[in-house]
Amino acid sequence: MVLNNKINMRPNVWYFVKTISKIFKINEPILEIGSLQVQGQESISNLRVFFNGMKYIGCDISEGPGVDIVMDVHNLSFQDNSIGTIIIVETLEHIENPIRVMEEIYRVLKNEGLVVMTSSMNFGIHNYPSDYWRFTPQGFLLLLKKFNAKIVGFQGNPLNPHSVFGIGIKNSSIDIETFQRFCNIFVSELSKSTHTFDENLFFNYYINGELKSHFVKKHIIGKIKAVRNKLYLYICKIYNLYIMHNQTFRKLFKKVYQFLRIKNILPPYDR
Repeated sequence: MVLNNKINMRPNVWYFVKTISKIFKINEPILEIGSLQVQGQESISNLRVFFNGMKYIGCDISEGPGVDIVMDVHNLSFQDNSIGTIIIVETLEHIENPIRVMEEIYRVLKNEGLVVMTSSMNFGIHNYPSDYWRFTPQGFLLLLKKFNAKIVGFQGNPLNPHSVFGIGIKNSSIDIETFQRFCNIFVSELSKSTHTFDENLFFNYYINGELKSHFVKKHIIGKIKAVRNKLYLYICKIYNLYIMHNQTFRKLFKKVYQFLRIKNILPPYDR
């Protein structure tokens, strides 16, 4: 069973959690499953900053920064109806039995409790130490089957999205105004992100399994920023595939990158 997953918290996931903290009622205590903050990723993987002053419990399979308790989430040690909000982002693909874990999440959540979840679909294998699953939006709907109200969406190519998002509310409901406000603020947050490319965002919300509303957003950012961001992405790929393995190339690349940053051709990292 694996929870040590946060090799690289993606900025769109960070903004997803940030948006939820603004829009939805967050009940305490908050439990984050897969909370280990890997060295070098603390700023982008620390989700506690959105819930200041609230009781927050981080759990993982090993000790480390961001971890308050070590446990196997297939058998959560919390009592029934005792947790107000659960965050499980960039983690489900690393869990041996995600359906069992979602049953445990439903069991420990209070009535009107919230679960926030994300995972990757079109994404490379990232063992840490294991990588078991890829989820479609329908896969998230299945995982959230017991929840009365749910939002499921994705970002990227509709036929092969890179990110899948989910929100489940236990024994409660959601209205169209809240859904639309969530979508609009999330788009606004993404538009600020250096790593958001010119791509699609789709969200649906459901009450008792019935589709209530459909949100579609295309071209989150302008074409100029999209081209600039793609240039940044290509440079990162070239660096990871070729340059990082050669010390001379690394030094040269660092100088080129610094020049492009000074000239404002490339944007800084989101955080």
